[in-house]
Amino acid sequence: MSFWWRPGFPRRTLLGNTAFIGTACILLGTVTGSIHITEAALASLIGLTAHEIPGVVGMAPANLKEGLSRVLGRANVSDGVVISKDAQGGLTADLYIVAAYGVSIPTVARNIVDRVVHTVRGQAGIELKATRVHAVGVQRA
Repeated sequence: MSFWWRPGFPRRTLLGNTAFIGTACILLGTVTGSIHITEAALASLIGLTAHEIPGVVGMAPANLKEGLSRVLGRANVSDGVVISKDAQGGLTADLYIVAAYGVSIPTVARNIVDRVVHTVRGQAGIELKATRVHAVGVQRA
């Protein structure tokens, strides 16, 4: 069984069918090999999925670095998405959204969580331990 390693990043171990996340990628072990999904790819998948939900105007910067990138004109589909790993090895996703004026924010948040969990499970084969939606603003669509 092989695994991906790029100079400058720590080597990762692969045990069974468990995904481990480091600084570069998520490894999914299979019987015949391994699958490598970068954190950036997972964040992009989640960001694109959130944009499809009616009532989402856009994504808000999750931190100062994303805010500065947006000011400089370098917006990315993964802006507003933070992927983190908890102590037990589970992945969590935090989404920072701007909701449309006049929509039910709890309903939009539930729709985002349902669609993100379904898409990540179906397209990446990863189970998210938690998906949190932070509505940081409201704007006219």
